[in-house]
Amino acid sequence: MSNLKSTIRMLEHIYFILTPKQKRDSIVVFVSMIVCSILELLGVSIVYPFLQLMLDEASIKSKWYLSWLFIINPTISSSKIIVMMGLAIAIVYVVKNAIAIYCTYLQTHYSAKLNRELSTRILDSYMRQPYEFFVNTNSSILIRGLNGDVSAVYNIISNCFQIFAQMFSILLIVIYLVKVD
Repeated sequence: MSNLKSTIRMLEHIYFILTPKQKRDSIVVFVSMIVCSILELLGVSIVYPFLQLMLDEASIKSKWYLSWLFIINPTISSSKIIVMMGLAIAIVYVVKNAIAIYCTYLQTHYSAKLNRELSTRILDSYMRQPYEFFVNTNSSILIRGLNGDVSAVYNIISNCFQIFAQMFSILLIVIYLVKVD
């Protein structure tokens, strides 16, 4: 429970230091994570009917999602349908992975941009300090403030994005599997 509280407190601190534009961009990144999770579910859910058809070719004509094929061509063979479904699955996976790569790009771009902007803001705040501040402050504290703290925020945000995306994908897949089975 204390880990949850400290995590929430840490996220509140990060939310506090973000600018309004960074907060808006984080919403775009979060939506892209949801899209990626839905595509992961699509990738899992599209294979299941294909495997069922491969195991029981006699049931092809009774499947509702293949009825349009028999309307277009009533003499189509079950092996052709399986090959067409395999090609459709391959196309879906190519498109899904292309979109997933773009979503990962958005997440990484946002995190790196945030890292750069935070470093600039911290450096700017240090440069506005009076001379006495630098005399009384150890240089290792300044270096840690410029490098360590910003890197930690970057790592926290990147890892939060990855955790949320994975948790949402797992949740959707579990719901799908419970519903199907």
